Amino acid sequence: MQPVKFQNRTDAGEKLAERLLLLKQTQLRERDSQKIIIVGIPRGGVIIADIIASKLGAKLDIVVSRKISAPDNSELAIGAVMPNGSYFLNQEIVDTRNISLDYTQAQASAQAKEIERRLTSYRGTNEYDNIVIFVSTSVTR
Repeated sequence: MQPVKFQNRTDAGEKLAERLLLLKQTQLRERDSQKIIIVGIPRGGVIIADIIASKLGAKLDIVVSRKISAPDNSELAIGAVMPNGSYFLNQEIVDTRNISLDYTQAQASAQAKEIERRLTSYRGTNEYDNIVIFVSTSVTR
């Protein structure tokens, strides 16, 4: 599958909404289409998700994930923590830098607590019971 390029986030939201509207009209039963929720990652993903949700007449929500930073470089992501507390590591970086399991587990736990705090602050809950269309952004330089 070839990556799709868009002029900007608004263009991305418009074009993705067109494709998803066709999917909604042809593939989903009416009761299922009423359960659609568009989920964006804070910052760029929420902008795109908002456009899609508006076009589809769907609910808008967010998902909060947090990076696990390298001990000696807060900008270097060695992994990511998800809202349910699970985490993923770039094992190559972890191994190359000899980062301990204790460090990664402690960081994952701290980030999971921050995710919970943010979700409660932004949404009031972390419960999902809908069809979710997840929107993220990727920046190519």
